[in-house]
Amino acid sequence: MTAWIQTDTFQYVLCNQDSNMFYRVVDLVYTGTAFKVKVVDINLYDYTETQLEKEIGGFYNLLSDVKRIYRDSWRQIVAEIIAENEAVDSDLTFKNAIDAAYYMKGIYDIPINEADYLAYDSGVDIEEMETSEAG
Repeated sequence: MTAWIQTDTFQYVLCNQDSNMFYRVVDLVYTGTAFKVKVVDINLYDYTETQLEKEIGGFYNLLSDVKRIYRDSWRQIVAEIIAENEAVDSDLTFKNAIDAAYYMKGIYDIPINEADYLAYDSGVDIEEMETSEAG
């Protein structure tokens, strides 16, 4: 496996170094009352082009659009979308984001940014914080 790629504040993607068709997506999802760790393993060989187009339909019109926009990273983007389409059926429930982050770090060796999780737990809007840091 290669290194984890942080694709959103609470989402990480790992691509198998031997094949760019196998991905693991780990996502922290807030359900309104608790945090759940969602882990989805994706083998893109399991999908036909028609099935992939259906999966990406909520985000893109055609798979060729994803390939054109993301070039060499298109498979990772499709894997992320497939993972986002999956229901959260995890029993991995935590009261706060930082506990979930430590779990993800311990089990999956994800290089978490503690400040993001602590900020979220304290009520800071992470997206707003990222926007102000970028500007």
